[in-house]
Amino acid sequence: MEKVDLTMLIEKSQAESGLVFDSEGHVLDSHNVSNENNVSAMISVMATMSDELLQDTMGAKASKLISLASESGFIIINKINKDQSICLMTKDLSKANFMKLTLRKIVSK
Repeated sequence: MEKVDLTMLIEKSQAESGLVFDSEGHVLDSHNVSNENNVSAMISVMATMSDELLQDTMGAKASKLISLASESGFIIINKINKDQSICLMTKDLSKANFMKLTLRKIVSK
């Protein structure tokens, strides 16, 4: 996959904010995210822990998608490749499935 156009992805998915980060948690691009470096680092740790959990429990090599939901909003993290991931966020839970579908279409290209 080529470089991600985060602005286009946020528009198409109807997310409110998002970021692209590398496997070390360094921000490559962000839109409307406060404390983007802290958020990216936390997500990177979660992704690593998810990979280890899936490997230990299911023998899976790596997680592709992580989603978190609360009454305050929805966060979806999707790996682009082994070196980069995308995180999209919204406070509107009704957008969750649309965000997932949009990411699936973009990442599978």
